Amino acid sequence: MIGINKQNQHNACFLIVMGSFLLALAGCAGPTALRSSFIDYSSAYADSSNQQMLLNLARRANGHPAYFLQLGSISSTFQFQNTLGGSPATGVFNQARTRTSGGAISTTLTQGYALGFTASEQPTFSITPLSGNTFATAIFSPINSKIFFNLFQQGTAVDQLMRVMFQSIQFYYPKSGRAVVLNNIPDIERPEKFQEFLRLAGLARRLQVDQLLIATDGDTSFTLATIPGSEKALTALEHDGYYHIEGVTNSNVERDGHPTIAFKLRTFEGVLSALASEYQIFDELANTKPEFLESIPPSERQPILRFDWNGYPDRVTEPVTEVTYRGKVYSISDRDVDRPDTPWHESNIWNREVFILLTHLYTQISLDPKDLPVQQLIQVQ
Repeated sequence: MIGINKQNQHNACFLIVMGSFLLALAGCAGPTALRSSFIDYSSAYADSSNQQMLLNLARRANGHPAYFLQLGSISSTFQFQNTLGGSPATGVFNQARTRTSGGAISTTLTQGYALGFTASEQPTFSITPLSGNTFATAIFSPINSKIFFNLFQQGTAVDQLMRVMFQSIQFYYPKSGRAVVLNNIPDIERPEKFQEFLRLAGLARRLQVDQLLIATDGDTSFTLATIPGSEKALTALEHDGYYHIEGVTNSNVERDGHPTIAFKLRTFEGVLSALASEYQIFDELANTKPEFLESIPPSERQPILRFDWNGYPDRVTEPVTEVTYRGKVYSISDRDVDRPDTPWHESNIWNREVFILLTHLYTQISLDPKDLPVQQLIQVQ
């Protein structure tokens, strides 16, 4: 009996140690689960949002309407449970006695204990189709001009901002009453105005790179170049055919006066439509009219966004996101030009930067989560 009691004491100690271990395990499980789930949900949300945007670009490229779902709240319930079975008094499952060759009796005790730990998670997602008057008003209203100025002040490439957000830009000369309008609309039959707009975008980018361009918020107007020395830079660039814009860069200031520059901003629907379709017209112009590319700055010799790389001859970078629509793969990638001697205008992150800009603009039309209806729930069990 003395040996059995000692064994039970050892078993009691074992139970205490294992119980403490399970309690510690349960205490650590909560923070660990939170960290893991937070990262997983964040990654899933980012991937889903990117794929939805690219999918809508693919839809529009095929002449199909776009549809948006917006994720509202995410709630998740975690449950942790541990079990510990068996006891020194009742845990004897088997007791066997054997006699050795020397006549001694050997007693063997076998006790069983049940140890267990379970964890479960039950997430609930609120997903709402964007529609109705509020969404229609947001998607068909011109983009707020402050977004342009804020992004410009933060260093975003001005040519990308202009090509994504501008519908047109007007130069009005108050002294003579002359006006020049450049439309950001690619046209197979009449590409001249689009060429001039691309020249202007390239000129603005060149001045920005040379730190000669500032933009002042005037609601829908801005100053292209007011830093001392910019006039000389403009004069020098005017002799380069890439930056010659008829009626703008060769204007007579004494005769016409300094121009007032105003721009018309696209709606988000206009941005989405332009980004989805421009690459097709741009490629056709480049393939059928060799002078088209030769007449615009090197920085603008690519569509504002390319996401169809089927049949593209050059190597491309790893995609940020990709989707398959109607049996065709679309991806947000860039031409792989990551070389030490790469010129500044051959950015290997052009498409990714434009895609980021598009997602920024999308946040302006998304609904406030508190305004989303709560009755449409998708529960995962």
